[in-house]
Amino acid sequence: TKRSWDELLVQMQPYLDSLDLMTAEKTLKETIEVAKTLAHRRLVLPQVYDMLAQTCMKHNQPDLALAHYLKSTELYEKEGFKRALAHTYYRIAFLHLGAKHYNKADLYLRKALKTGKDSLETRQVINAYNAIALCYKEAK
Repeated sequence: TKRSWDELLVQMQPYLDSLDLMTAEKTLKETIEVAKTLAHRRLVLPQVYDMLAQTCMKHNQPDLALAHYLKSTELYEKEGFKRALAHTYYRIAFLHLGAKHYNKADLYLRKALKTGKDSLETRQVINAYNAIALCYKEAK
């Protein structure tokens, strides 16, 4: 069921954090293949890509993380999961902010802001406004 998959994904993160990047990626790619066979795969697949991105970030691989976040945004957009999409846009923006790509960070923060407003995700909207201000401050 979807609930048991959500629980499994939450429980997997500490395990993944303990692995080297290659083993963690292999584990998550195997999880993706299993998730593709599920009836509720449209809910699970983008979450797995998000986890893969987070694992890449923990291993200081922001370019690889970005690729996985972009894949999850593609899936969230396709399925109309605006709340999760807003969170992922926000993470992408901070990847760009960390790399001092302020224009790209601003672009994704504005996407997070619009998507957060569309999904009535108040916390996400506030976070996006604050991060846009930080982006402008850092760009000066």
